[in-house]
Amino acid sequence: MQYWEEDYLIEYQIYAWLDENYEPYYLSKCRTGSTAPYKKRAGTDIQPPDDKARIKTLFKGTDERELIEKLDELHYELGLKDATDGWGKLENKITHSPKALRERSHSKKVEVDVYKVDGEKVGTFRSIGDAVHCLKLNKGNATGALHGRFYQTQGYCILYKNEKFRKRKKGARKTFWTKRKLLAFDAYGTQTLFECIADAAEALTGDRKKTNGIRTSLVSPLTDKKSSKGYVFFEQDSGVEFDEITFATVGRPSNKDVYTR
Repeated sequence: MQYWEEDYLIEYQIYAWLDENYEPYYLSKCRTGSTAPYKKRAGTDIQPPDDKARIKTLFKGTDERELIEKLDELHYELGLKDATDGWGKLENKITHSPKALRERSHSKKVEVDVYKVDGEKVGTFRSIGDAVHCLKLNKGNATGALHGRFYQTQGYCILYKNEKFRKRKKGARKTFWTKRKLLAFDAYGTQTLFECIADAAEALTGDRKKTNGIRTSLVSPLTDKKSSKGYVFFEQDSGVEFDEITFATVGRPSNKDVYTR
């Protein structure tokens, strides 16, 4: 399955920053939904307007090349101050010109294959950036997984296209339950089985990264078992029975609980 050809087409936009006279002074391109148009820039005097009404989306589309060409046309029509002896309206630096965008875009378009930790292939993406965007991954961790610094990130293994699936090295940390199946009980004793901690987090919160509560439950003792979203968690092969579990008390104990003799 090719995510970028079917279900997960990436949409891009060209946006403009407008001055007090509503004249554009900066143009750029980003993914639709990105916070880039509103972010402050470090190390430069060129900043977005405080009034968000002066941040405008000009064009949208799924063909990145087409939008870069459109951006090229707009830069030519309005003129870059750095490249036109000051008569141009745009304060974009020459290093941010469409030519630089094309070169940077091309250098990042290295296709990657993404797998779940059990070896099931999720899909092929045009770039690590597309994989991060579609699967809502942390960009730094995803790049680390691609380069081999991490075995996985958020339950996904990321490889260069057609690279052989890597097995976990012997002696690698396994305390994060990324590949171990988890058993969960609710307060009524109903059992639910999850393939890994990321799958459990996605089922409970809709976000594969929100695993802190599940980790806390996993390491808490049977006599004071902490829950996450109403479930207590164990490794599947722990052999624990529901009758052995004492759910942790939520909040402070009442005076009756403390002083009953």
